[in-house]
Amino acid sequence: MRTLTAGSFPHLRRPLPGPSPNLDLLRAVAVLLVLLDHLLETSARGRSTDFHPWDWALGRMGVLLFFVHTSYVLMQSLERHEAKGESLWFGFYIRRAFRI
Repeated sequence: MRTLTAGSFPHLRRPLPGPSPNLDLLRAVAVLLVLLDHLLETSARGRSTDFHPWDWALGRMGVLLFFVHTSYVLMQSLERHEAKGESLWFGFYIRRAFRI
């Protein structure tokens, strides 16, 4: 029986060079959903209108999209480095600390 490894599917592991329009779109949708949640919540306070649970669901969807976007970008960052094991994680966390 053949053992499958990460190298068995090289066509599936090609990192995208440069900026990706899809990631920009995902980020923009996430920002707009969170913004819409805040706007609906704020506008409902001065009126007798209530957008709950729709505004809540839109905001949470935006936050979840941010998690997906951030995870994907961080995984791309890890794949760009040739280091393995501890040196990979140490360098990764050092770069994150200085970026924050």
